[in-house]
Amino acid sequence: MVQRPLRGNSMGRWIKDLKEKRKEANRSQNAQIHAFVTVTGVAAAIATVTAATAASSSEDSLSKTSMAVASAAALVAAQCVKVAGSMGANREHLAAIVSSVVNVRTGGDIMTLTAAAAAATCECLIN
Repeated sequence: MVQRPLRGNSMGRWIKDLKEKRKEANRSQNAQIHAFVTVTGVAAAIATVTAATAASSSEDSLSKTSMAVASAAALVAAQCVKVAGSMGANREHLAAIVSSVVNVRTGGDIMTLTAAAAAATCECLIN
């Protein structure tokens, strides 16, 4: 069955609806990219803090655990960068996010990043 594009609407209205659908699709894709970029930041921050903790730890078992967590978080961050890049994220934006987490020092900093990532993810789900 062939579907008519106008369905009782004027040509102008049909074009306007088409443009609105495209805008909404672009907003949704941008929200998904933003969510991946913020999750990348959180994973990179966790990797940074746990690696610093491992380096300053005098207890061998704590150091090994911290390094394992840092390694896992770095792996998650790398995969998020890969996915965000394949979705069309700007390389400079990704580099800026990853390099900015070098300044993360406390659990509060990670909680702030996590809240931003949660908000971006919720925005993505709403769209």
